Amino acid sequence: MEYNLENAIEQMRAGEEAGLNYVYSKTYNYVYLRAKNILKKENDIQTLMKDVYVQAMDRASEIRKENLYEWLGKSVYALGCQR
Repeated sequence: MEYNLENAIEQMRAGEEAGLNYVYSKTYNYVYLRAKNILKKENDIQTLMKDVYVQAMDRASEIRKENLYEWLGKSVYALGCQR
C-alpha cells in the first residue's frame, strides 16, 4: 500500500496506530514549533505534543487531509492555553 496522509488519516479513524505514526512523522516539526511558541519548558512542550496527538487519534473523524495542519494548529493552541 502506498502511504500518504489520506491513507494514514483513514487508518487513524479505524483506530490503527500505524496511521497515527505516519501523521506524527509528517507533522512533528509543525506541531513542535507551535507548541514551543506557547510553552518554554521542553517537558511541557513534549507533554503538550503528546496530548495533541492523543486528541488527534480520539477525534480522527474530524480530520481531513485538507485541514490536517489547521486542525493540529488549533489543537496545539487550545490545549497549550489550558496549561
